[in-house]
Amino acid sequence: MPAPQRPRQHVVVLVILAATIAAVLPATADALLPEEERLADIRARIATVREEISAAKVTNRRDAVSYANAQRQLAVVMDALAAAEQAVQRQKAVVDEAQVRLAALQAREAQQRQVMAGRAVTLYKRGGMDSLTTVLGSDSTTDALRRSAYVDAVNRADTRSVQKVTSTQTAVDAQRAQLRIEQGSLERVVAEQRQVAAEAEDVRDDRAAALAASSSRVNTLQTRETHLESESRRVAALARRAERLAAASRARQAATSTATSGASTSTSTDATTAATDTTAASTDVGAGGWTWPAGGTVTSEFGYRWGRLHAGLDIGAPEGSPIWAARSGTVTYAGAMGGYGNIVLLDHGGGLSTAYAHQSAILVGVGASVSTGEQIGQVGSTGNSTGPHLHFETRIGGTPQNPRNYLP
Repeated sequence: MPAPQRPRQHVVVLVILAATIAAVLPATADALLPEEERLADIRARIATVREEISAAKVTNRRDAVSYANAQRQLAVVMDALAAAEQAVQRQKAVVDEAQVRLAALQAREAQQRQVMAGRAVTLYKRGGMDSLTTVLGSDSTTDALRRSAYVDAVNRADTRSVQKVTSTQTAVDAQRAQLRIEQGSLERVVAEQRQVAAEAEDVRDDRAAALAASSSRVNTLQTRETHLESESRRVAALARRAERLAAASRARQAATSTATSGASTSTSTDATTAATDTTAASTDVGAGGWTWPAGGTVTSEFGYRWGRLHAGLDIGAPEGSPIWAARSGTVTYAGAMGGYGNIVLLDHGGGLSTAYAHQSAILVGVGASVSTGEQIGQVGSTGNSTGPHLHFETRIGGTPQNPRNYLP
């Protein structure tokens, strides 16, 4: 009887030795898997962009108010300019009217002087027309008096006419000069108003450019936010696609665990009792139908470390050790995936999925139905990894969950 027991004792010793070596040799996974790191980075960038959008909107609202104020100020200046130009036109019309009146008076003066000159010539040709001559040439005393009064009246009338025309001409000329002075003043006001209007237009254009720039920045940031949110959803949906791919195939296939895996389960359970309570074997199925996905020591727990989420458990095990399905399900992905290295995704229905990363060999294909404890691969160190181990994740709807909430 002792002889048949030696091999089993030998196997137990080897398993314990392997478990001890696995516990001593660090098989540390990446501090944060690339997809989780990328998702955390995207979310941080979304938060930053949203802060920038808020600040940009404040600036945009301020620019909009400034532009509206500039528009109103420009409208006031343009109204004042229009009024000044109209005043100049009215003043010009008054000056033109005065010029016409002055020209008419000048014409009357010239005509009066011409009449007076004609009368003088006539008198000269007739021998004069002074009062004495006129009286001496009279036929009677009554006629002499009449003629003398006529000559005086004509002389006085000519003098008054010339004086009146001259006075009026002088007044009109002075009025025209004053109007021209006033017109010049109005034209200077118009020139100043035009300068103010030009400056107001420059201010309005500057405000319009600032408003356009801030509006463009808001649009750019909002577009960036949309893209980042879309990328965040895509990364978070990495595990959720498992459910979509496996919707048509839910049949379970019979357990195909070999005698070797059974022996490994038995010895692994012994090693767990002897060494640590953080190892398990494929046949150790809990009440919920779960089993540990690998035999070995948990080297890194689920949770935040160095400010970032480690989305699963790292189980240290020798290269080539078996990896088992933690629960029955359907293979929705089997292959390389960035920092995960070689990975298998299983869909368990109801939005629940599991992931088995860094495998050295994948033993199942997409669409295959596997049972709890069925071997699906071998432990390795592919992808972002510093030593052989299994990185194991559980997700609901793509959101990471602590695997210890499910494992027995």
